[in-house]
Amino acid sequence: HETSFRPSVEFIPTQEEINSYELMFEEDRPKFIPRG
Repeated sequence: HETSFRPSVEFIPTQEEINSYELMFEEDRPKFIPRG
């Protein structure tokens, strides 16, 4: 089933959250950012 391999929407950061991660220092970023 394809859907079982997709992360739940709640675990996918919004573009705004991704942008905020990119503004953080490297060591402060989450190690893994799930992509939709």
